[in-house]
Amino acid sequence: VLLKVWPPMRFAAPEPGTAESGQPESGEPESWKINESLQEFFNQFAVLATRFLPDFLDCSIQASIHLPTQWNDRLRITLRYRDRESEKSDVVGSLGRGSARWVAAAIQIALDLIVRGRHSDSAEVLREENFSGYVLLLDEPEAHLHPLAVKSIIRWCHRMVALGFNIVVASHHEEFLRHSDADVAHVHISRSGNPPETQARTLLASATPLLQDVARDLGMH
Repeated sequence: VLLKVWPPMRFAAPEPGTAESGQPESGEPESWKINESLQEFFNQFAVLATRFLPDFLDCSIQASIHLPTQWNDRLRITLRYRDRESEKSDVVGSLGRGSARWVAAAIQIALDLIVRGRHSDSAEVLREENFSGYVLLLDEPEAHLHPLAVKSIIRWCHRMVALGFNIVVASHHEEFLRHSDADVAHVHISRSGNPPETQARTLLASATPLLQDVARDLGMH
């Protein structure tokens, strides 16, 4: 992706006919700035990543470009989150494990859509209304989250399905078992026997007694 917008820096030449149009004096550093197309790419990426955050995270994603200032330096991209209420900006790693995991998920989804998707321009992804053909695999999405945040994840799943994504969730949380919808299929997977044999049975979302059996099998009450 960086090759499409390379070089990351360009010389900011003064306008012809101005007092600054002469050659820089000896020892005077020339003026460099970030390539506008590179900055625009990361701005669009940050907007897309923010769009995929669950609503229990009231923040936005920001992408900062750090230019090399010494010979051994490299171009670095720093991703941060900005809390909308406090307007505090910090690195993603400063969040709790559950929150940081979902910020990372939003970033990964946005990056995959832009870099590996069928779009040549990241701005096209923002105009996309149907992401059909994409499958999201969520393994225990409730990990390290408050119960209210788990409900937020279910709302997030609804929102992503409405955008066309297909979602497969592996969870032991009862909040997902309580969820009932025409577009939801519950699959009970168990292993038994020697050698172990995996069995799967699809349950109707409206079949409450069966869901209660699953809850008992999992030790939920």
